[in-house]
Amino acid sequence: MRISAVTFQKLSDGTHVCVRIPCMVLSDGFQKLSREHRGSFRDFGKRDYDGIFVMDSFAIIEGPKAWEEYVAEILFQVWKATNMKCLAVVSGGASFGKFSYEQMFTTIRRNFAPPRFMVWISMGNDLYPLGYDHIRQSYLYERTTKLLNMASRWAPENRMVFGGSSTVWGYLDKFSPLACSFYDRKCIMVREYLRTRGQHSCITGASIFKGMVLKDRIGHVSAESMPILIEGFRILTRWGMAQSRPRLLTSWPFSRL
Repeated sequence: MRISAVTFQKLSDGTHVCVRIPCMVLSDGFQKLSREHRGSFRDFGKRDYDGIFVMDSFAIIEGPKAWEEYVAEILFQVWKATNMKCLAVVSGGASFGKFSYEQMFTTIRRNFAPPRFMVWISMGNDLYPLGYDHIRQSYLYERTTKLLNMASRWAPENRMVFGGSSTVWGYLDKFSPLACSFYDRKCIMVREYLRTRGQHSCITGASIFKGMVLKDRIGHVSAESMPILIEGFRILTRWGMAQSRPRLLTSWPFSRL
């Protein structure tokens, strides 16, 4: 399992550069440095981050530049809007069925100081392709709850974005209406399960990421969607900064996300 971390470095002229923190490969329970990079996570762990976004391949934005540069641009724009310096930790294909998020959390906790907030973004790998019952709904409830419980003991504020919607991913052009409805229902069920337990806050992200341009069938996002992504992550950052009072975090405007 490969884990990448990305942030930005502000320059004196007001612009920024992308900082690619070395990739790590988890193999047999041990963390190994990718041959593609030098240095270590530890070099960057001494820096404090206000927030950490933990993502699957939703972050692997396709365009003429490397995806890390697009992520750094999003984080830079978030900082300009909120004064929050954030880090993105990414593992393509991450899912709860493969325990990917728990492994990413272990890596983050070992190498970085606790941030003010974390936003966990899982865009439906556990439910794809549509039309198949890949994973029991009760198992999704169990894994998402366990992850947020663990993370909450380390960082004070934790949020989850789960699934998006069949409209966001353009599934209506690829799968039957019944399969799309089934997908949407499962995403909403995870959101409502975490909300009704009263301890954690979850959204599907369908409204804030609506209208994205996609590059392929499985939903890789095009760089043409950068304005939507930047505004979406600004919203997620403000959401992460809010204090954990369930009445506020599940009421308007967050109840509509």
